[in-house]
Amino acid sequence: DILTLQDGGNVGIGTSAPSVDLELKASAGAEIKLTRTAGNTSGQLGALTFGNVDVDTGQGGVKMYQDGATDSSNMQFLTQSTGGAATTKVIITNSGEVGINTTSPSNELQVCKLNGTPSISIERKDDTIVDGDAIGSIYFNMVDADGTTDEDVGAVIQAIAAQTHDTANFGCDLAVT
Repeated sequence: DILTLQDGGNVGIGTSAPSVDLELKASAGAEIKLTRTAGNTSGQLGALTFGNVDVDTGQGGVKMYQDGATDSSNMQFLTQSTGGAATTKVIITNSGEVGINTTSPSNELQVCKLNGTPSISIERKDDTIVDGDAIGSIYFNMVDADGTTDEDVGAVIQAIAAQTHDTANFGCDLAVT
């Protein structure tokens, strides 16, 4: 079946029995394409918007924008705080930088927090941590121009358990090598 419209309103493309509002099936994987018909170097290319008709039809979504050239874009993920409007919370720029709570990251990963201290959590979920176990690590490596990692150049920041896991009393030591 190429296109199916069920009495209940479900639409199927590539299926005669769509189980949700819109279901696409294809042997090589289904694809949805959103294309702007006017050429430009800026502006929105397409969006998926999520909302609630009872309260707010635009509570969040994913948007693609051209950003300065016809062959350059960025992707933005939007969410809405209580009482506010949907705003960009995560962006992936045309050069691959990721910004969390910033729309103009200046590094590969930039985490910002308004009126507070930003943090990144690295968690090990394990009930059998003993003194000396690695809890988490951040690795810094040199990668050669051909893409191979030079194991002799780099550094690691590693958190090491300072004692056997005890939910009432647990600490760690940081080791920088």
